[in-house]
Amino acid sequence: MTFSSDDEQWREYHVSPRYLAGSTFTGDPALRPLLDSGWLLNDDDLGNVYVNTPDQRVRLAYLPEGDDDALWKITAYSSDYATPRWLVTFQSGTPTEIVAGFTTALAAAYAEGPDSYLHHGNSALTALDAGTPLAAAGWSHSYSPENVFFQ
Repeated sequence: MTFSSDDEQWREYHVSPRYLAGSTFTGDPALRPLLDSGWLLNDDDLGNVYVNTPDQRVRLAYLPEGDDDALWKITAYSSDYATPRWLVTFQSGTPTEIVAGFTTALAAAYAEGPDSYLHHGNSALTALDAGTPLAAAGWSHSYSPENVFFQ
């Protein structure tokens, strides 16, 4: 394939509906709400990125070089040495806009305090409850030690 210019080779193509396009394979748009809220950024020599709250109670890992198919892992802890209260993962095919929507709501909930991001308090995270609209549409769910499945 030949291109008349470098611009032509790297032209962006817009896909509609957006979810068919998959991930952007860069974490920047989804990390922005957290970094703008003062969360701390770290990385490793493999290209993985870690973002933590100043108190280390909420942690996000962007893992393009991770050991499994989860590109994003987000956890919340009630205390420093406790097991996670919750864990959310997004696979590599998840559109960045969805992850960015989650991180935007998470940043807002964290600013409200622990009751909001740990206990479904009066926060923006409540709007991200996927189970309620699915159950209302007739879906059923099952649990395993690691996951909740909707079908």
